Amino acid sequence: MKTTYGFTKLKPGIYAYVGSAFGPGGLKARILRHWRQEKKIHWHIDWITKSEACEHIGAFVFVGKRIESEIAGLLERKYKAVPGFGASDSKEDSHLFKIC
Repeated sequence: MKTTYGFTKLKPGIYAYVGSAFGPGGLKARILRHWRQEKKIHWHIDWITKSEACEHIGAFVFVGKRIESEIAGLLERKYKAVPGFGASDSKEDSHLFKIC
């Protein structure tokens, strides 16, 4: 996986990614894009979701609410964060957490 800090490898496990979808196409378009392997790399999460090793389990959706920061904060209290991942436009250190 490539991050803003260069290349790193994730340990096998289950990860939770926190994101938002207030741009063009909305929530459905964003989730479907993340779940496709064939796509241009745009966000940090694309480095993972393009991998054949990535298996999508599901998504929790909060429609019309901007709670990305709150969710990331809650996850960070309990789980190990991947430093700098997906949080370049927010105050959090990470939006990717190893939960298992």
